[in-house]
Amino acid sequence: MKILYTIIALFTCASLSFGQAIEIVAQEDNIDYAGDTVYVSGYDNIMTKTLYFKNVGTTNTFFWSRKVVNSTNQGFTFQLCDDFICYPIPNDSWIGPEKTIENGDSVLFKPQITTGGGAGTATVRYFVLDANQDKIDSLTVMFSSTASTEKEKSLSFSVYPNPTQDLVSFEGEALKNGGTVVFMDALGKEVKRASISSSNHQVNVSALKRGVYFVNIIDQSGSKSTVQRLIKQ
Repeated sequence: MKILYTIIALFTCASLSFGQAIEIVAQEDNIDYAGDTVYVSGYDNIMTKTLYFKNVGTTNTFFWSRKVVNSTNQGFTFQLCDDFICYPIPNDSWIGPEKTIENGDSVLFKPQITTGGGAGTATVRYFVLDANQDKIDSLTVMFSSTASTEKEKSLSFSVYPNPTQDLVSFEGEALKNGGTVVFMDALGKEVKRASISSSNHQVNVSALKRGVYFVNIIDQSGSKSTVQRLIKQ
């Protein structure tokens, strides 16, 4: 019986130490969300939650893994961003590259989705793995996107060629009265804007870096179009 109690005690201590290896802390409230569920809602094209992964354990090698549990809108694009890059998230399980984080250091850990102006809900689960790729903690993010008839008018357009290297052309309802085309990178940061009209609907994007961009048009009344995805080669 004494041996059994000893095994239980050791297991309990090991479990506590194991669970305290990391913290997933929100930027604005400094609350540890490891193992919890975070809710993100709104009507913006890019919905995100800024978190930080903090190493409070003795190991410094980690992996991130994530899985789209469900999504009611097939137009959603899922990503996870760190200090350097936004990684796309496929619908099946995915394990990212190895991360080296020294004890006491923190790195950006930002789940986000691009809605394309559509409404719907999605549940995405993020895992932190140890050096052996065993799970040591998790975070669930529940996204809820609502269409806004007051804030955003859904004007459709198409962009071609896609992928492109230099010039892109636009056509569709959003170009009826001309307006401004806005390019955003994978982090949601605006990187380019240009004026267009129904008679001049080409934009030179040769100066943009290779990658994925999200494009929308703001018409003369200030209404925003739907969002299109553009690949720059």
